[in-house]
Amino acid sequence: MSPTDDNLPSSIRIDRDQALQVLREEAANAHKSGPDPEWEALLSDFQAATAHFKTYVAILATALLARSTDVRANPYALKVGDGAAGSYAPRSLATHVLVPEAGVLGIDLGVTGAEPHNNQPFWRFTSVSRDIGAVIKPGARPALDALIACLARLAACSDEEEARVGLRSLLR
Repeated sequence: MSPTDDNLPSSIRIDRDQALQVLREEAANAHKSGPDPEWEALLSDFQAATAHFKTYVAILATALLARSTDVRANPYALKVGDGAAGSYAPRSLATHVLVPEAGVLGIDLGVTGAEPHNNQPFWRFTSVSRDIGAVIKPGARPALDALIACLARLAACSDEEEARVGLRSLLR
């Protein structure tokens, strides 16, 4: 069974073509609408906290894209098939959609590698949680806390359109 199979417990498949379309639309719309105050505040804190921890940007961007494409996507997921509802293949989404299109659209993901989910500290975990705090440098804790705050807001989105507000805010 491959890690992207739909029949894994509670897993979903994010349609890459649809995700690419969502990314292109929201990149085009990022500066057309006014800023969302809640997302702007969260992302301002996130940007300040992650100034030296660039992989966090790619992790958040992937979660925003996934949830903007399919609201069932678990924003905390780092791997498919961990048993959590809405787990999906974020590495695949980042590698095949987000990273290549970011270069085309001029989006700064914080990192330049083709597979940002394979970076520390995320590669060994199945989901973003406070457990990651046990393996990060003490100076990275604010970055993890800011990421978790953004993912919590994303988890509260009730539909793809609401999640797209977060994606647009990040792209802005």
